[in-house]
Amino acid sequence: MMKKISNVRLLPFLAVLLGSPSHADWTKVSANDNSNCALYVNLVNIKMDDGSLYFWQLYDCLEPDQSGNLSFKTLSEINCSFPKRYRDHYSFHYSTLMAGGEPNLTYNQTTEWINSALGSPIENLLDLICK
Repeated sequence: MMKKISNVRLLPFLAVLLGSPSHADWTKVSANDNSNCALYVNLVNIKMDDGSLYFWQLYDCLEPDQSGNLSFKTLSEINCSFPKRYRDHYSFHYSTLMAGGEPNLTYNQTTEWINSALGSPIENLLDLICK
């Protein structure tokens, strides 16, 4: 039986993690793929709680999406057990590269757990975080 994490429980993490990481804090995990976006992760601010790891990931795109956004960063949670899986809690979308400036869209909703696909950039990211 899966436990739901309330937004109240995530508040301490947000207080620590919400500080916008500088460009130096982002580590590139994959180059631009079919989506024309590069994937980055912030390895400095990874936090553990109740067996899960929480971290920021950033997608930086060559072309804007339908809403005019070039980048977005997401607070994600990983369960490092086999099979590795993840879910997102917060997402901030930016009209600038590398999540610069103020977000123009914000999502505050926890997604369902997603298993990583073999050989995908997300699988590489999960392997890196779970080390």
